[in-house]
Amino acid sequence: MLGVMFLPLPKMTTNFFYFDQTNQKHGLVSEEQLKELVAQGIIGQHTPLETDTGYTGVAGQIPGLFAAAPNPFSAPMPMVNPTAPHPPVNLFPDVITRKARIAFWTMMCSVALSLCSAAGILCESLEIGLRDEVYGVALREIENYNREHNLEYLEYSDPGYRIDLSEAARTQPPENAQLGLTFLAFLLVIPTGIAYLIFYFFYLYRLWDEIPREFAQTTPGNMAGFALIPVFNMYWQFIAFLGLYQGMNRAAQSMKNLPHGTVHFHTRGILLVCIGWLILGVGSIIVSVCGMLFNTYHEVVSTLFWSIALTVVNVLITIPAYWAVCYNVHKFIDIKSSMGK
Repeated sequence: MLGVMFLPLPKMTTNFFYFDQTNQKHGLVSEEQLKELVAQGIIGQHTPLETDTGYTGVAGQIPGLFAAAPNPFSAPMPMVNPTAPHPPVNLFPDVITRKARIAFWTMMCSVALSLCSAAGILCESLEIGLRDEVYGVALREIENYNREHNLEYLEYSDPGYRIDLSEAARTQPPENAQLGLTFLAFLLVIPTGIAYLIFYFFYLYRLWDEIPREFAQTTPGNMAGFALIPVFNMYWQFIAFLGLYQGMNRAAQSMKNLPHGTVHFHTRGILLVCIGWLILGVGSIIVSVCGMLFNTYHEVVSTLFWSIALTVVNVLITIPAYWAVCYNVHKFIDIKSSMGK
C-alpha cells in the first residue's frame, strides 16, 4: 500500500499596520516586530491592526503573539469557609450612584423651593387680606361720619369739615396683627428658605463634581459657596450654570472616538434662564424697596401682588431648569462612563 505524505505549506509573510490610543496609524511592521512591540508594552491584546492586504482585527487574534493565559483549572481550588461572612455586593454601579445623587438633590431643591415660595405667598396673601379688611373698615367709618354730620354737602362750601376718603388708605393694621404675620413668616418662610439654601449648595456641588478639574473654572465647593452670597449670586449664577455647560462641552471635545456633534450641550437655553433669573432678582429688590417706602393701602397691596407674581414666575422657571440641568449632566456622566472615566 502506498503511503501519502503531506508536505507543510510554506508560511506566507504578512505585514501589519497598528493604531495607537489616539487612533493614529503606524507601520508597516512584521510579526517579529509586533512581538517586540508587545514586549515593550506598546501593543496590547486589544490594539487594532490592519494587514497590508486590507484585513482588520486586533492583536489578540494573532496566534502565538501573546503568552497563553494560565489554565484556571490547573491550580487547586481554594477552600472556602461557608460560615465566613460574604463581602457586600455592590448592586448599584458607580454611574447609577452618581446619577441618583444629582437627581436626589435636584428633587430636594425643587421641593424646598416650592414650600418656601408657597409659604411666602401665603403670608403675603394674608397681609393683603388684613389690609383689605382694615381699609374697608376705615372707609366705612369715614363714610358714616360724613353722612351722620351731613358733611357730604359741605364738600365745596367748606371742605375743611369733611374727612377725605383717601385717609382710609393710610390706616395701618393693628400692631398685634402685624406681629402675628411676622411670626408666621419666620415660622414658615425662614426654615424652608434655609433648607432650600442647603439643598442648593449640595445640588451645585454635585453638578460641578462631575466636571474634570482641568475643565472646571474652580472647585465644586467654591462654585456652590459663592452662589449663596446675596446679590452677588445674580452674577454668579451665570458662572455656575452657563459655565457648567461650557465645561461639559470642553471635556466632551477632549474625548476621542466620539461621534461628531453628539456630545455638544447647547448653552442658549440655560443662558436665557440665567437672564430670566437676573431680571427676577432685580425685580424682587425693587419690589422690596418699594414695600419699605410705601405706606398707603393701594401702594402696599400693589407691591404685594407684584411680589407674588415674581415668586410664581421664579418657581415656574427654576424647577424645570434644575431638572433640565440634571438631565444634561446625566448624559455627560454616560459619555464619561462610555470612555471609562
